[in-house]
Amino acid sequence: MELKQPVIGQTFDEARAHIDITGINRYNPTQVAQLEYAVQFMISETKYDKDILMTLLKLYQLNPNLYNEKYVCLVLLKTMTNFPRNDFALAKYLLEADKVNTLEVRRVLAIGALLESCNFVKFWRLMNGRSKPNDTTDELFGQSNDIKQIVESIKGFKEAIRNYACQVISVTYQRIYKQNLVMLLGDIDDNELAFYASHFHWRKLDDEDVYFIQNHEDTIKSRNIEEKLQFEQKDSSSIDLNNSSTSSINEGEDLGKMLNILRDFLSRKYDMDTTVRRLRARVEGSSKNASLLFDLLVALQPEFDEERKRKDENDIEIKRFLEQIGKEILPF
Repeated sequence: MELKQPVIGQTFDEARAHIDITGINRYNPTQVAQLEYAVQFMISETKYDKDILMTLLKLYQLNPNLYNEKYVCLVLLKTMTNFPRNDFALAKYLLEADKVNTLEVRRVLAIGALLESCNFVKFWRLMNGRSKPNDTTDELFGQSNDIKQIVESIKGFKEAIRNYACQVISVTYQRIYKQNLVMLLGDIDDNELAFYASHFHWRKLDDEDVYFIQNHEDTIKSRNIEEKLQFEQKDSSSIDLNNSSTSSINEGEDLGKMLNILRDFLSRKYDMDTTVRRLRARVEGSSKNASLLFDLLVALQPEFDEERKRKDENDIEIKRFLEQIGKEILPF
């Protein structure tokens, strides 16, 4: 990659040495040119520095006048070489919404989406110009070599993606056919396949076109969890449980008794004044019982309405009863 910017350094390490992104200097916009210069060396020398990449995107975000789409695309592509780490996702979050709708950025994001979802077969088909335009991703790459040109702007990109694919294969498969393995790694030849198989400790089974990847059952690690319970804690828990049970029982008794009082009123067993006194005795001093009484009145609303329809006298009495309950008891 041709280096045109008149900034300091002839290698990535030299360029990096003249960048200070500690403390407040991380937000110094005068460093943008040097950061872009370092990114060029990072790509040409296949180096990687997450801080440099993220700082450059952050400065673009804070200083829209310095925004450079070319370097945004380069940074996004470079973060893809660090899959399966989440650097690409972090980089996307640093892009403003109005900057992601251009064709170039959308293309790069589409490539990242394929790789994030481990759709390696689709990625390699697009790379080799063999994918038919049948979805949105394909439509972004009108010419068969569009994606290839984008990817080849990053030195070592294909090798990094193959390494990423191998990591995914190692944690996903136990056995895999050679043909499928070759497709996932981009139609590599036998020599390349032998290299990756050796590096990731895959073994070709005798007389079979199958590779043994890993016995995942052997990698399961058991864990013993010991929980110590003090006797004091146990006693306390028992007391709390008993208190809770007693509280629930008392609440149920109060609910039942108030229900009987209301039913006695509806059946004319007791008059209005007597019923109000009985309810007040139950509710007085207990906001919980007041809440229970309110719930009961709501639940019995159909019965009250039915009783009011029978006689006009009933209608008047029930209205007065509900008004008295509202004034004297429920405000508690």
